Amino acid sequence: LSGLSPFLDDSQEETCSNIIRVDYSFPDEFFGIISKEAQTFILDILVEDIDNRPTAHKCLESSWIQKYCSNASSQPRHKSIPTDRLKDFIERKKLQSTELYS
Repeated sequence: LSGLSPFLDDSQEETCSNIIRVDYSFPDEFFGIISKEAQTFILDILVEDIDNRPTAHKCLESSWIQKYCSNASSQPRHKSIPTDRLKDFIERKKLQSTELYS
């Protein structure tokens, strides 16, 4: 949101260590302009224990997401995707693979 990672540290190794330990911060210098609502959303998803993380559907219900993404919905959208070209591509790849090993 600010263009700066909340895990950022003095070196790449320290930054990686922060990620592994889920050790982050929102320094006012960089995150002061970011709303508390947005920061709360980030805090909610930066949880080490996967069982305690919100689902994607729950994330879409976030007041911050709802506020800025009017078309966000926790209801899955079912759209049919044309697969004809994909099927043709797969067939060509199979044929190319067969020709290479013939």
